[in-house]
Amino acid sequence: LHYPLRRQRQMCIRDSYIPKRAVFGRNFGETTLQYGQNDTLGFAIEQNIAVSEGTAVLVAASYYERDFDQEFSYERSKDIGILLRQRLSKNDEISIDYEHMYRRNNRGNGIPKMKTLWGAPEGTYDGHVLGGNKHIGLWGTDFVEEHGDKNTRGKYMWGERKIDAYNIKWLHRFSDNVNLRVSYYDIVQDQPYNFASSMPNEMRVDEDLNFVKWVNPGRPTYRDQIATGSGINVDLTVNWNIGESKQTTLFTYDSTKSGKYIWDIGAGNSAEANLLNGPLELIDRDWGNYSPATTPEIYNQLRDHYQEDKDVEGLFLMHRGSFFDDKLKVMIGGRYDDATSSKARMKDSSDPWEVTKAVTGLSSGASDDVTYNMGLNYSINPRTIVYASRSTSFNPKGSFYSHGEQEAMPNEGGKGTELGIRTTIFEDNIDIGVNYYVVERNNKKMSNPNWLPGDTSSDGYKNIPSEGDLDQNGLNPLTLVQAQAYEDAYRYAVPTQIPSGLDRVDGFEAFANGRLNDNLSFRASIGTANTEYVRTSTAYLVGNEFMRVPRWTHSLSGRYAFREGDLKGLVLSASYNGQAGFRQENNSDLRWNLRTDDVSNLRLAASYSWAPSDKVSHKVAVSMDNALGHEGLRLHGYLTEDRKIVGSYTLKY
Repeated sequence: LHYPLRRQRQMCIRDSYIPKRAVFGRNFGETTLQYGQNDTLGFAIEQNIAVSEGTAVLVAASYYERDFDQEFSYERSKDIGILLRQRLSKNDEISIDYEHMYRRNNRGNGIPKMKTLWGAPEGTYDGHVLGGNKHIGLWGTDFVEEHGDKNTRGKYMWGERKIDAYNIKWLHRFSDNVNLRVSYYDIVQDQPYNFASSMPNEMRVDEDLNFVKWVNPGRPTYRDQIATGSGINVDLTVNWNIGESKQTTLFTYDSTKSGKYIWDIGAGNSAEANLLNGPLELIDRDWGNYSPATTPEIYNQLRDHYQEDKDVEGLFLMHRGSFFDDKLKVMIGGRYDDATSSKARMKDSSDPWEVTKAVTGLSSGASDDVTYNMGLNYSINPRTIVYASRSTSFNPKGSFYSHGEQEAMPNEGGKGTELGIRTTIFEDNIDIGVNYYVVERNNKKMSNPNWLPGDTSSDGYKNIPSEGDLDQNGLNPLTLVQAQAYEDAYRYAVPTQIPSGLDRVDGFEAFANGRLNDNLSFRASIGTANTEYVRTSTAYLVGNEFMRVPRWTHSLSGRYAFREGDLKGLVLSASYNGQAGFRQENNSDLRWNLRTDDVSNLRLAASYSWAPSDKVSHKVAVSMDNALGHEGLRLHGYLTEDRKIVGSYTLKY
């Protein structure tokens, strides 16, 4: 029900949204009502208005709300959009659209992971011998049983997002084979929200697994973040032939400008501010229950105010062609991008609620890169195709990571490869295939755990190893030379943000889909993914290598449509997907049992449609998610989602 000017398209890997278009020469509309468990309520309407032969308007709006199983967790959103499509001449067309979206949610954090007490003697925890400050296996299931599902952010830790977006497109047809498209967009996203800068991410337990206290119970902070973006895109598409071989060449120029403006207002305990604002509720440090804080936390201290801008210009050239009587289809493209970034930190006045826009810190950086993508399909026979693709990516971070914030973060890069084969069987009614893929990302941005802002006594560093300390594998003691190398590298130039190394996943998927007859269709898949996350070469200071061992995934879906008789218009469907053998490991903390061997979801749905006339149709539908009632792994803990039933009615006219 979200994104009124975009329609959702189901894909194998993810859902994507593609813009809707106003339609010339026809008036029609659609209205949907939705109601279900978890206090789910939704409404959506869209209306296409044909003003004249060359003018059409599409108006759409929606509202959606629901609660979650966790206490104080919910989502509320509303959207409205309008699109004007105007034919200027036989070869020219322009469209203008505007969309507004507002969303408030409080998803919070799940049950936190648990650690043994600081300085605890070696003892047996959950069947394992551990010392102090070590992770134990379970992620709070006992806590859930005793206290219920807790949202550790609390009922006041909500988040807001407001988006206003404009888009203008002009399409010109030079001929049937040459098209020019020019578009301009402008978007403003405002995120005024409460959030906790250091909410509980761990819970301490004693030798008997009794819960003792939260770690970092958190101090609320009010933040107002405004993000802006604008850009222009120019596409020239040329279709041409070499003999009977069809060719397409695309040339693109685009320029984007984005900015981010952030104000952070921290918590204090001003009595005067308390009279105006009242106390906030915080998490009790012992059991996680909600109670008024002993010292009211008031948003009355300006902590930070900065502005960040990023401009990117790019050129892209792509060619797609077919050869050998369309047996071989090839696509190859290359792109050049040039990015500049700047960041200014503002100075606050003596009044914490006012800001003097005097720049106290200014940094800038520039980067560029050439990336490429290519792919091919080869038809072995009319039913069988082999395919392969390779691509790289460029993502300027637009931030700065040296101690003085004068050095730009290295670009985040990526590369991916896919190989596969697919064919049809049973008179082309069933499509089967298998593919193998490898995807890598480099230089992902992360906060440096060794940076202590404002800690002048240690020059902003911590955890510098000394001679005799064990190396990052915990095996060999460091020599004096090795320890001094860490000292020289980190004591006087500790980055606040660092590139976090390599994120890699590889695996395969086998699939089959098609129709068994005119009524019954299906899709099935099975595959595995081997993922690893390797930190930088300074892993001793930043953290140990983190891996996820192979994970099996499987899915099966089916759809049966009654096309005749008394049940004509009834459609029954079921979809099942799951994973098995999933486990997380950390060689330092020995996180046993952080696993769920069987995470799955079964969705059942039924719908009935009827059309009393050619212009009017009705549809009622009901669906049940999590029909098996299984637990699922959610971020920092287990969150059991009950079976959820939702019904809807749609009128098309």
